Amino acid sequence: MPSSNFVSMKILILLFLFPLQLFSQDMTGVWIGYLQAGETKLPYELVISGKKNELDGYSQITFTFNGVENVGIKTMNMK
Repeated sequence: MPSSNFVSMKILILLFLFPLQLFSQDMTGVWIGYLQAGETKLPYELVISGKKNELDGYSQITFTFNGVENVGIKTMNMK
């Protein structure tokens, strides 16, 4: 039967063999949906682009005010 020190050493060596970098989902792309305000659904679009540590993009919302269709666009930087 192996000693506890031997088992601990095997676990430690095994942990060193695993990669240290974690993989995550790529968030870049076009995300489309709706914002709901009461009974009204407002079309909403979010565009994310960039590289690993520097993501930026814009959001766009379309709404009607006094019978006129308006489009709001906002730029953004993400961390």
